[in-house]
Amino acid sequence: MIAADEARPPSIFRAPASEEEIEALEERLRTRLPPSYRAFLAHTNGADAFPGWGIVRWGGSTEASIGLHPTTSVGWLRDVDRGLAGWLDETVPEDDADAWSHPNFDARGAERDYLGPDGTNDPGDAKGGHLRYALAISVNADGYLTLLDPLVVDADGEWEAWDYGTKLPGAQRHRSFAALLEADTRRWRDQLVADTARREAVGESIAIAGDPDRPVAERITSAWSAFSAGARAELVPGLAAIARDRGIETGQRQTALQLLGYVRTPDAIAVLVDVVRDHEPRIRASAIPALAVSDDPTAREAAIEILADASTPSFVVHSTYRPAGPVVWEAYKRSGNTALLPWLAYLGEERAVDDVVAALRDLHLEPESQVPWDPLADRTDRDLLVYASYLRDARVAAALVEVADRHPTWRANIASNLVSMGAAEQAGPLLREALQAGDPASIAATTLASMDDSAAGTILIEALRASPTAALIAALAWHPSPEAADAIGALLDETSLHFVGIDALEIMANPAAADLLADRAQGGDALAVRALGRRRDDRSRDHLLAWLADPSARVAYYGADGLRNLRDPTTSDALLRASGADDPEVAVTATHALISMASPEVPAALAALQRHADERAQALAASWIAAWSVREDQAG
Repeated sequence: MIAADEARPPSIFRAPASEEEIEALEERLRTRLPPSYRAFLAHTNGADAFPGWGIVRWGGSTEASIGLHPTTSVGWLRDVDRGLAGWLDETVPEDDADAWSHPNFDARGAERDYLGPDGTNDPGDAKGGHLRYALAISVNADGYLTLLDPLVVDADGEWEAWDYGTKLPGAQRHRSFAALLEADTRRWRDQLVADTARREAVGESIAIAGDPDRPVAERITSAWSAFSAGARAELVPGLAAIARDRGIETGQRQTALQLLGYVRTPDAIAVLVDVVRDHEPRIRASAIPALAVSDDPTAREAAIEILADASTPSFVVHSTYRPAGPVVWEAYKRSGNTALLPWLAYLGEERAVDDVVAALRDLHLEPESQVPWDPLADRTDRDLLVYASYLRDARVAAALVEVADRHPTWRANIASNLVSMGAAEQAGPLLREALQAGDPASIAATTLASMDDSAAGTILIEALRASPTAALIAALAWHPSPEAADAIGALLDETSLHFVGIDALEIMANPAAADLLADRAQGGDALAVRALGRRRDDRSRDHLLAWLADPSARVAYYGADGLRNLRDPTTSDALLRASGADDPEVAVTATHALISMASPEVPAALAALQRHADERAQALAASWIAAWSVREDQAG
């Protein structure tokens, strides 16, 4: 977000992508991009903002992308962030080996509701499995990004667009990239109207913020409103009165201090200096962040004094952020307070490397399984173990390996940290040993899944053959090889491993995995048939057509759904017949399957769906008819 007093960039747009650049992207992705996103690239090759956030780059920022990606950075989510691609995956009961349904690909409610218009779906209802096939078109900003879903195609050829966030968790879904931009534009226009109203009423907001006879909550709300409208120095007296009043609830005092930290005028900093020695640690934690990055020597000195005090709780130290590194370092050098070392590592303070290495070599830990969770306990040793990897220094990596040798129950955690700091070679042996010891929390398996090193696949195969678990299979999915597929295939008759095994073979998407899925499908494995359909493997076709013709509406629905993913034009006639099915779920999904492949039979299917007895099916038909006419106009 751009603060009220910061200069605005001239534009968030970039130079257009050439047709050659767009075609090169489509060739790399092996797909035609949806119309509105393609048109967007032709107007601007990415943007220095993205929907939902408005984050921009200007003023000489060196970051390659802080918004919507250029063509060279767009990629399938499973390739650019495999961990996020499985973020919404759900587990299934161990006895679900013969299940037809898949919680990651089936709507939680009716399919015709899932395909409804914008704004009618809860973020948590997004089909999590679609992340594996999603196209990432923006930067990942703290778990939020913009995605396009090729598994949900509208009648005008548009892909569903997701404003996705891991903290929702889920996605605000829109029928197209253009619809997402339109919704975001409306939201920002509404925000602009609200901001304008706040600016016009800023005098009244300042007065309320400073009125001691008003409720504190109202004063704070008015202060925020005035701050958003550009007020600064005028807010200090009222906020200072709240911050200094120990009779006011601590949380409200903290909010006042947070605002003073944002104001950062000399008078505001003076208030923070005054209260930073308050006996309440939460008050200190709210004052420290701004003091530690202030240019005022008095402010920095006050922060150093508090941080150097060994009695200062760790959460106060942890309230600082990266620009505060020099202040935290000075506090450490003056006091020798080793409790500051973990946070110095987290802040990336390179001057602390030697001291961090020495502390790691002197580290003594309880076995991981014997460490109870206590939010008030001293976590210095464990924090050092976690944050040391932020220094990304070879000496730190070597010291972490020594800690793992002394404390084998912590091997998996340490190996994970080594991988995060780029020391995968040192992590490999530790991960192998952790798997041999049982890996009870699946940390080693998850870490190996995240690695690009080919050795990770070898370690996982060895472990899987020795002692198969669902976690190992799920991890091995991201290391495709004929040997990996065979190792998983040998376990598919195990009830507790069947579901995760089919999923892993689908993710692998190599010939050996596809052949195993086809063999399972031939033997009647419904989940294998559905996985083949999503991979657009023709060997699922006959199975899916048989399902579509089944008298059971449930089976017929899965047939229509599978054919929608397969997108084989030779199935159009069967799907057209199914578009007139009595069951609305079958009729809607069969029609949508024809739409997804842009079949010439779409108009006839839409006419049949428009006559359906179900009102929601009729509403979808009307929406799709309008969108199909747009496609026809564009084609003409």
